[in-house]
Amino acid sequence: MQEMFPGALWPNSEAYGNIVKRVAGSAGAPYRKVGTLRYGPVVGTVIAALAAFRYSADTIRVPGDVPTIEDALAATGPGDTVLVAPGTYYVNLEWPATESIKLVGGEGPEATILENLIFTGNTAENHGGGLYCEDGSPIVRNCAFVENNSGSGGGAWFQGRSVPRVVGCQFDSNAVVGVGGGVGAHLSVALSLVSCEVQGNSARSGGGVRVSAAEMGIEDCSIRDNVATFGGAVNLMSAIAAEIDETEMADNQADLSGVGESGSPPVLSSWSLIKATHR
Repeated sequence: MQEMFPGALWPNSEAYGNIVKRVAGSAGAPYRKVGTLRYGPVVGTVIAALAAFRYSADTIRVPGDVPTIEDALAATGPGDTVLVAPGTYYVNLEWPATESIKLVGGEGPEATILENLIFTGNTAENHGGGLYCEDGSPIVRNCAFVENNSGSGGGAWFQGRSVPRVVGCQFDSNAVVGVGGGVGAHLSVALSLVSCEVQGNSARSGGGVRVSAAEMGIEDCSIRDNVATFGGAVNLMSAIAAEIDETEMADNQADLSGVGESGSPPVLSSWSLIKATHR
């Protein structure tokens, strides 16, 4: 834990102080000087300066430590966790350019509802350009995932033992180098897509949707204008089960397969394949 010593903050005053930290973790360990800080009447300046002297990851609690999720994210340092207590939060988030930070629901992902959010312009090296969810069962409702990029799951990626439900969402113009341009489900997930639009996404496999070693239910969706090598609209790779109902697939393109079935034929009920082209 960093401290300023000596000196104190007083309104409309100026002073100097040393920034020190304990050499070891015990309470009685000696301090050593690691920097000098000049601080004055603007408290915000002091807070900003101190941010450069962070040494360990912290947990920032909302609303216990700060009142809003935006304030908590703005105060994060590398590796920090923002822990959000149960409640309803109306947010306008801009994710900070800070490494390895986490936003976590206080009662776990099963009690989490994400609603009316826009995930856009994000990049992930591995999975989940817009949203990554593992071993959690959130409800994602009326959200938009637009122009995100990642290794797999450009818009969103779900994996692990969970039952997430995605309702009324838009996956538009996301791109990946791997699988699941719009959305991907992997490894024991039972994912439901209901009344969603999946359009203009691209991937090597599953331009719109990719399901592997998982379950997927697609109902009342529109999957259009997606591009991939395997499965322009949907790619099923060793899927445990897949059901597509009341869903339109139109103008998707694939080099090798259209809808895209890889050893896992889906249950298709009242769906419409309007046009799938092989390039």
